Amino acid sequence: MSSSVPSTGLEVVFPFVASFLVAGAVCLAYAVAADANAREEDGASWAFAAVVAAPFVLPLYAYYQRRRFLPRRSPPTRRERVAGTVGVGTGLAVVVTAALSPPDPFSMLATFPVVAVVTLPVTSLVLYSSRLSKTPSG
Repeated sequence: MSSSVPSTGLEVVFPFVASFLVAGAVCLAYAVAADANAREEDGASWAFAAVVAAPFVLPLYAYYQRRRFLPRRSPPTRRERVAGTVGVGTGLAVVVTAALSPPDPFSMLATFPVVAVVTLPVTSLVLYSSRLSKTPSG
């Protein structure tokens, strides 16, 4: 007799969430690097730091760029906007999921996709809407 473990559906959700988190980190690195390069900064260093220590580096980067008032040489491209939305939106979805769901991995895995569907459009509006953003939109 073989013992079988009942399916919870999380064996399908976990790879999706894990790949989404990896894609979010890659998108975040690209968006930060592209923005830094457009401001004539070292994009590679900022991108590396943003992925390694995102909770600390991203607020620092935003403050640093706003404080120095470095203008962009060109407006963000469509690719940069999508990457920024996915990168920042994924991080925001992780934080909101951790705050809203019980502290067990199964609830978090089940809640994350729903939260991400809400946070991604909101992130895009906040980051790139011409009414909400002070940076030029292209």
